[in-house]
Amino acid sequence: MLASAGCATVDGRVDPAMFPATREAAADRSAANGSANRSPAAVGLALPAPLVAQEYLGERLDESMGTRVRVPIGHIVEAAALGTLAQTFDGGVRRTDGGNLRTDSKDAAGAVAAIVAITRIEMDYREELRYFVPLGPLILSDSRLTVRLLLGVELRDPAGHPLWSKTLDSGAIEPRTPHSPLAKGYEDRPTSVIRLAHQAAWRLLLDLSREARDWVEAEHSRERRL
Repeated sequence: MLASAGCATVDGRVDPAMFPATREAAADRSAANGSANRSPAAVGLALPAPLVAQEYLGERLDESMGTRVRVPIGHIVEAAALGTLAQTFDGGVRRTDGGNLRTDSKDAAGAVAAIVAITRIEMDYREELRYFVPLGPLILSDSRLTVRLLLGVELRDPAGHPLWSKTLDSGAIEPRTPHSPLAKGYEDRPTSVIRLAHQAAWRLLLDLSREARDWVEAEHSRERRL
């Protein structure tokens, strides 16, 4: 999950266990008609290599001895996109980056019902001091950690023509783990940054996957009526 790179920088890694996939999948299965939450079609994913390779090196975290966190946000977004699309489309996910089709799909013919494209990735994390109270040799302090993720996305038809585009914004999200190192379940700041990046990516891309599924199902219904 995390690897030290010198004394002042922590390198994050993709960790599938940090995605909230199990909870989201259980919510889908609890619906009255679970099959309505999935499409039998295959879907394309366009995510260019330069975006996959994108990293974010943030500011120093005062509560972690001035450590900075390098977040492999492109790889996190890629893993979240593949996971959420596979959870939503039974036909599988096919990579269409740069027009080159690479399959991760059960659909041997290679046809896709729509293409989800990620065109921009922006991330930021901040630690804001809430209070700082010197008490002789002791210091009482507290800070607020937030992570924000923005994705530029498009939905394209099977031929690659854009249907719509928009920006997905996670807003500023905070860790839910205990703040005190003495409390059960405590998590250090660098680990929280990586976990929040995973959670933000998964939730944004799950919403996008469901929008793509709804468009595909509406398009199939329209074709059946013609």
